[in-house]
Amino acid sequence: MGEDEQAALLEGIYRTRLKQQPPAEWAELDAQQRTQNMRQAVLDSWAQSKLLLRQLAQQRAAAIKAYLVEQGKLDDERVYLIDVNLGEPESNGRVLTPLHLDSE
Repeated sequence: MGEDEQAALLEGIYRTRLKQQPPAEWAELDAQQRTQNMRQAVLDSWAQSKLLLRQLAQQRAAAIKAYLVEQGKLDDERVYLIDVNLGEPESNGRVLTPLHLDSE
C-alpha cells in the first residue's frame, strides 16, 4: 500500500473515531506533518478507551493464534484464547504483555 493510500485511510479512521474533521489549520501543514498529527490524535483517542484497547488486544491474540495454526501447523483445537487484560505503561511508554503458551 502506498503512502497516499495510507494517508487517505488514516484520515478516514480519524474522521470515524474522532467524529470530526481534521482541524482546518492542518491543511496548511506539509503532508508528513499532517499525517503525523492525525496518527497521534487517533492513538490518543484509542489510549483513552479501555474498550478499544481491549478489542485491539483481542484482535492481536486472534492474529497470533491464526499464525500458530496456519504457519506453525498447530491443531486449531490445541490453541485457544484466554481473556486479555490491560497492563499499565512503563515510564518509557511501553506496555509489557504476557503471552501464555502451554502444550499437552
